[in-house]
Amino acid sequence: MTLRRSLATFTLMTMATFGAHMAAADVLYDCDIRTSERHRGWVSPKMAIVERDTGAVQVVDAILISTDQSPITARVTRNTDKILMARWVIKKAEGRDTKVVPNLDYDFRLNKQNGRISVGLGLVSGGPRIAARGSCKTQTE
Repeated sequence: MTLRRSLATFTLMTMATFGAHMAAADVLYDCDIRTSERHRGWVSPKMAIVERDTGAVQVVDAILISTDQSPITARVTRNTDKILMARWVIKKAEGRDTKVVPNLDYDFRLNKQNGRISVGLGLVSGGPRIAARGSCKTQTE
């Protein structure tokens, strides 16, 4: 399956999963993230974020799907009319070389007004972080 077709399938699956469980005030952000080889597969080119009317935030991407941790409820660190920020941890992810990577710490910063997003990740234990940027489109039910 081509990457484009895989991403289209991912988007449809995400919409179907969240769409059936969305309240009227929930907002779905369908995000395209620009990735490169330096991200080494740890940043997904597609991400879906649901901002629930309750204030909770759920995230799904290819990394979460591959580790059977999807969707995950992220910890909201900031939520204003303009900015939504949240973070989550993926436990025991498997890398390309099948070595298990201990707890990865992910976060995002989404500008709700223009749809720009930045996604960051690093080891929970510390060290350098990598980041990617992209854009999100909103969908409400």
